Amino acid sequence: TARSNHALRRVLVGTQVTLAVVLASGAGLMLRSVLNMYRVDTGFSTENVLTFQLNPSASKYSSGESRVAFYDGLIGEIEAIPGVTSASAVFSLPLTGGTNNWSILIEGQEAATVGDAPAARVQLCTPDYFETLGLSLLRGRLFDEHDVADSPPVVVISETMARTHWPNQDPLGKRMKVMDPSWPWLEVIGVVRDVRHQSVDQEPRTWWYVPYAQGYATAYYSPRNMYLAVHSDAEVEQVVPVIRNVVAGYDISAPISNLRTMDQIFAASINGTRFVAILLGVFGGLALFLASVGVYGVISYAVSLRTHEIGLRMALGAPGMKVLAQIVREGLV
Repeated sequence: TARSNHALRRVLVGTQVTLAVVLASGAGLMLRSVLNMYRVDTGFSTENVLTFQLNPSASKYSSGESRVAFYDGLIGEIEAIPGVTSASAVFSLPLTGGTNNWSILIEGQEAATVGDAPAARVQLCTPDYFETLGLSLLRGRLFDEHDVADSPPVVVISETMARTHWPNQDPLGKRMKVMDPSWPWLEVIGVVRDVRHQSVDQEPRTWWYVPYAQGYATAYYSPRNMYLAVHSDAEVEQVVPVIRNVVAGYDISAPISNLRTMDQIFAASINGTRFVAILLGVFGGLALFLASVGVYGVISYAVSLRTHEIGLRMALGAPGMKVLAQIVREGLV
């Protein structure tokens, strides 16, 4: 009976060790996933980039022209702040999930209905957006101050969109438009590197970028609520109060909200995975500790049952190290 009870204890401790190792291994894999996220090329820069959202008055800025003038003027004043290298307005920031997924037409690729047309995510931004967030131009050109509402409609696309809709072709000079007969064709003038917009662990998707100044004339509308991204040579904390004063002085009816750095946005995007990794690590470590205590208890009990046997063997000349090695070997098994 004692032998069967001891065997049962060994089985239970062995099971405990197995489960603890599995849990600890899972924690290790989750930790590696978190570390890999820090090494993922997101396609944009987070260093010294401050972001915040503006919600200007709907009655005061009801037209597309007034909204474009508002953001152009405000960005000009922010860029005049000492230490600020560039500033831009954008509809949605990377890793925040906000986006518009619109049906489009590619010239030469017919689509009878909206359901037949491809869909791609659109980004409306001012010209300095690419510089502010460090998006790399692969070919062609980016927007400039000449791309306004009454100039030829243009669009910049992501490399994934170029591969998807113009495979084995040069997309520069090609044309596309929103899925509506009344809206104009947009000429592709540039291709930029992919950006992981939804989350760090999701592969980049098809994106097209429209100048904010042309949005209401070529891509349905120029949004009133926009994010501002500001890149600074100085510490971000130093320019925050100055930016607040500039925005309040420019238009006090446009309050600042969601004030964050891109580093904070990146950290928030992986918080869920990081929390799970930490939680698994804590439980894995606790399980290993309890398993170790269980192994120690079983070995200690086994040794106590064999005290007379061990004493007799050593009295007959068995080396102490040999007896110890046997006990350790049984514990490991």
